Amino acid sequence: MIAFESPFVPPEWIEAHGFQPMRIIPESPHEEGPWPLSEGMCSYARAFINMISHTPALAGVVVASTCDQMRRMAQVPGETAGARGSSRFASGAAGGAAANAPVAPAPLLAGCCHALDHDLPSVFVMHVPATWQDPAAHRYFQAELRRMGRWMERLGCGRAQQPQPKFVGDGRAKQPQTPSPGTALPIAVLGPHLLRCQERIFSIVSANGGVVVLDGTGNGERGWPAPVDRRGAANLVESLADRYFGAIPDAFRRPNTLLYAWLKREAEKREVRGLIFLWQTWCDIWHAEAWRMREWWPGPMLSLELQGGDGIDAATCGRIEAFMEAVRNGDAEGRFRRKRGVR
Repeated sequence: MIAFESPFVPPEWIEAHGFQPMRIIPESPHEEGPWPLSEGMCSYARAFINMISHTPALAGVVVASTCDQMRRMAQVPGETAGARGSSRFASGAAGGAAANAPVAPAPLLAGCCHALDHDLPSVFVMHVPATWQDPAAHRYFQAELRRMGRWMERLGCGRAQQPQPKFVGDGRAKQPQTPSPGTALPIAVLGPHLLRCQERIFSIVSANGGVVVLDGTGNGERGWPAPVDRRGAANLVESLADRYFGAIPDAFRRPNTLLYAWLKREAEKREVRGLIFLWQTWCDIWHAEAWRMREWWPGPMLSLELQGGDGIDAATCGRIEAFMEAVRNGDAEGRFRRKRGVR
């Protein structure tokens, strides 16, 4: 089994190499494990580390470079940081010949597994270019997929087979249907990955007369790859690069016009009335995006920082309730319509 956390990691590619892909989305910031919550580390990253630290069946973990916190978790130092465990740990953080040799464990993960006294899983850091318009960036992503493939081959399951393109998002067999708003206020939620407990925001919206018709978080449809085009590239790696790297919008991308084009298209289609914009504490990329989004979004918008705990305290609930009332009172003026466009 190989665990991953980023929507830019194709689970089909993992399955094609004989492993079961497992998308890890932690339940709570209080996920049991040896790594304490510390200054400068977001609750999502901590929960992720603790969750994989007590999953000894993992053959490997794939971490994408799209998130600074996850990249920090998978740093490869020059020393072993005193961790014990099997020598099968080999990070794929470096390219070339260095990627083929066992190197020192990632310090955070190594410390966790050391405390639990079980073998260290192999960690592969997949470098996803921030730029995406240059064909060279697409070729780089394809090279990273091939490098990831060689890493999985070294874990013992041989070369890739042609996979069935059945995975989307977090590994579900098919994309869920978008909820119909009916008489409820259609709301969009946009932001990074959420802990499962933080998805309670959706219930709070529903309790106040709304429905989330567009889940633009890292857990939701913003992270879905493009549909399979059976007339497309015959080469598997090229096809995966087109569907994932060429299609998934995110705040880290430069330019990040894909994010705004996707949001405009989907918000118009569903006539979204209001936007709830989220970011995790210590998530600089999404925090910085909040200011530009406020200038760009034409309707009511609520910005929420998910601080500590599950991030949904009484004050946050009150702000969501007040926002829903404002959207309701704004009536059609806040609706994202095709004829209105965006600022």
